[in-house]
Amino acid sequence: MIRIVIAALLVVGLGAATSAAQDTTRRSSPASSASASAPVNLNTATVAQLETLPGIGKATAERILEYRQKNGSFKKVEDLMNVRGVGEKSFLKLKPLVTVTAAKNRGRRSVRAYGSGRGCFPQRPRPPVGGGAGYTLLEVLFTVMLLCTLAGISVPSILAAVDRTRSAGAARYLASRMALARARAVGRSTMVALRFESGPRGTSFSMVEDGNGDGVRTLDINQGIDRVIEAPVLLSDLFPGASIGLAPGTPTTGAVALGGTTILSFSPIGTATSGSIYVVGRDRTQWVVRVLGVTARARVLRYDRGTNGWISAD
Repeated sequence: MIRIVIAALLVVGLGAATSAAQDTTRRSSPASSASASAPVNLNTATVAQLETLPGIGKATAERILEYRQKNGSFKKVEDLMNVRGVGEKSFLKLKPLVTVTAAKNRGRRSVRAYGSGRGCFPQRPRPPVGGGAGYTLLEVLFTVMLLCTLAGISVPSILAAVDRTRSAGAARYLASRMALARARAVGRSTMVALRFESGPRGTSFSMVEDGNGDGVRTLDINQGIDRVIEAPVLLSDLFPGASIGLAPGTPTTGAVALGGTTILSFSPIGTATSGSIYVVGRDRTQWVVRVLGVTARARVLRYDRGTNGWISAD
């Protein structure tokens, strides 16, 4: 499971790196094309800039600057036809490539126009594309590796906590079935018992009710005299990873400790067979459900390996 999580994080990180690289390329491309297609300002252009226009040589460019010095700034692009050497045919080619802006507005954001008058199409300054420079592939990969490291540290702890919660739930569930059996015995004035049986998948338990007044016995169960009122169930079917059993080092000899029997009986007067049923989790946490014969009370305890003692978990 940990490998699957790490592989998924790597795929996400590489996808983010590719997207960041593509986004950086997209942000740089429009800026280059915009600067290449910017119109030449007739009021601020130099001779060299004017010479980049089609049909404008050095002589014509100098006459444009001479016209600008004598008559002031161009008021509209059509004034370019007043310059000797620029006819109507040449102007039509130049019109989309030039613009006019008053010299006093230099350095300030302004609305530029292709042409003037009714045929003018204003060009407003474009906002910058994107909010930042993005992330480099190295930065993305470092972030992904950091996430993988944190996942590798935290996932085992999370799984261990889940296993402990399940085994604790299994022990408490078993205690609740004991309480139900006691209540049924008192309510129906008859013996009720939990029968524990070992099988290929582990130890199961069922609830049985006395049918002839002599208590719950294995022989009567097999003959159908004592009725099974709850079918056998495995704790592992209800709480995956938990089962009736012993973890290595637990100070006891058997998972079902009922004084030599496998039947935990509850009487109509509220007493019970004294004994202990041990429950173990996938993480080897050991639990025990102890029944006090006089009161038939079931207690849940957890084994603490640090102190080699049992701690109440009620």
